[in-house]
Amino acid sequence: MPIAGKDGTLSVGANAMAYIDTWNLTINIGSEEVSGIGSDWKEFLPTVRDWSGSGSGSFDPSDPAQKAMMDMVGAGGSMGSMAIELALNAETSFAGDCNVTSLALGGTHAGKVTFSFNFQGTGALTPTLPVAGA
Repeated sequence: MPIAGKDGTLSVGANAMAYIDTWNLTINIGSEEVSGIGSDWKEFLPTVRDWSGSGSGSFDPSDPAQKAMMDMVGAGGSMGSMAIELALNAETSFAGDCNVTSLALGGTHAGKVTFSFNFQGTGALTPTLPVAGA
């Protein structure tokens, strides 16, 4: 069954980020060619994986999740990685440690101030998926 995006959340540590409008998660799987001489078709071997993503929404200077990201970027990433959880709903989520790689604030005369960021996962990404048939 399809999942509505309105039920999603993005959390940093134990804090759900307020006013998040959108988030993206990309999971990459490395691939190395292992074709032998004389083969008419290429063969590939899956190798290491990595993950990264982004998010954006409205800026809220009192939001602990946004503040944690700003503190990490302000410290030049010297604080190490931070825990992040990207949830589609109460049963489906992806969690791991990440480093914030960029953070941007923006505003217009007649609009809201926006908050956007990119992150790079470090280590494994742990999916929580509903049990089939439950």
